[in-house]
Amino acid sequence: GLTTAAGVWATAGVGMAVGAGMYYLALFASVLVILVHCIFHLPCKFFRMKSYTQLSIVFLKGENNVQRIKELFNIKNFSKFRVERENGVVKCLVEFFTKKVVEDDFIAKVLEENEYIVSIDSIDNE
Repeated sequence: GLTTAAGVWATAGVGMAVGAGMYYLALFASVLVILVHCIFHLPCKFFRMKSYTQLSIVFLKGENNVQRIKELFNIKNFSKFRVERENGVVKCLVEFFTKKVVEDDFIAKVLEENEYIVSIDSIDNE
């Protein structure tokens, strides 16, 4: 994506500098590009991409159930919230992103311990 495009532009700039006879500028730019790549590939938390998990949860409407979901997954807001009535039962369908790594065992435990939760689905963001 964006990193590849920036690399192509930087390479084009170095090529133009060589073509114009600016060898020292081309050498300096090449060293600078390589140095920047080396710095950004250091195992430093600052340079790592943030990972998010997107979940879709269906749960029964009830007192404090919305707040319980937010506390279980350590989130503040939902990206989508929909309420449906099915056979006289009110269900809430929510989607949200969480920084928390959500393992299958955790989902199974949450479903087992919280009867008001109908389903939890992980949504792939590819």
